[in-house]
Amino acid sequence: MRGLRLAGTVVLGFAVLLAAGCGESAPDSGWASRVRRIFGCGPTTEQAAQQAAQQTAGTAPSAESLSPVAGPAVGPYLFKLIENQAYRDSWMGLFKGMAAVPLWIQRFNEVGEGVVSPAAMIRMGGVSYFLCVLCEPNNCERSRIKVLFAPDGTDAWGLLTAGDARTWLNNPDDARKAALLSDE
Repeated sequence: MRGLRLAGTVVLGFAVLLAAGCGESAPDSGWASRVRRIFGCGPTTEQAAQQAAQQTAGTAPSAESLSPVAGPAVGPYLFKLIENQAYRDSWMGLFKGMAAVPLWIQRFNEVGEGVVSPAAMIRMGGVSYFLCVLCEPNNCERSRIKVLFAPDGTDAWGLLTAGDARTWLNNPDDARKAALLSDE
């Protein structure tokens, strides 16, 4: 019994170390940086936002120029991104004019409930974009939305999948459609 308690304590301690090192507020030096590097947690939200903000806006990127950002391509979670007003406005703007916003998206907007993963950083035409995925709990295969955010969060484009139906949000160009269709 004592061995089980010790093992449980070690596992719990490891989980706390991993969470602290990979957490949004982890410092950018020392042990937290090593934990992020070892476990592939990627940059902190602040680092990812700085990387995206350093990119300059250009002309519409071509589909051929779509590539992941070098290094860890992990950014903040969607619920963290939309704490920023520009990202929140762009996110909510995707649903303006929709006849019926799916209930699971409404639930995410109201209480943050939904299945999300860290944003991927996608580079198009020399500019980095956040690509976020949200899906309906227990139904990710058939009900999901993928959103591509402009570097400063002032614009967003999306692909809503409901069963076999796909709906483009905010009229993405071909390069942005290619990014939204990645991993499909």
